[in-house]
Amino acid sequence: FNKWLPTLATCHGVHGTNGEPGCIRFCSGSSIRSKGVESAAGWSKEKLVAVDPVERVMSYEIVESNIGFGSYLSTVRILPRCEDEGCVIEWGFTVNPVGGWSLDDLVKKYEKALGIIAKNMEDALTRSRE
Repeated sequence: FNKWLPTLATCHGVHGTNGEPGCIRFCSGSSIRSKGVESAAGWSKEKLVAVDPVERVMSYEIVESNIGFGSYLSTVRILPRCEDEGCVIEWGFTVNPVGGWSLDDLVKKYEKALGIIAKNMEDALTRSRE
């Protein structure tokens, strides 16, 4: 994941088998941190809750972090586009309030990060076709 989001310095498995429900990854970087929290880097441990390769959907939750999430569950779906080729990536989350953040501010921060990820994926795809 860190190859797509430059503010994420590291992201690697720490428990279980990558891609199987129950596995846990450790992520750290400067992408999201609670306002007013002094820390060298924000970090989280994220657990893969469910994955369905046929439906192209996965869910994960933050199980531990220093970025202020009391509870967080995210679902990512890959949907076919009605046009000729390609897909749409749908990402949603459920979260309890994050210390120092309004929901609107948190959504704006995620929208910015997801825009960067999408551009990096598109650029990589373009390079692979050259």
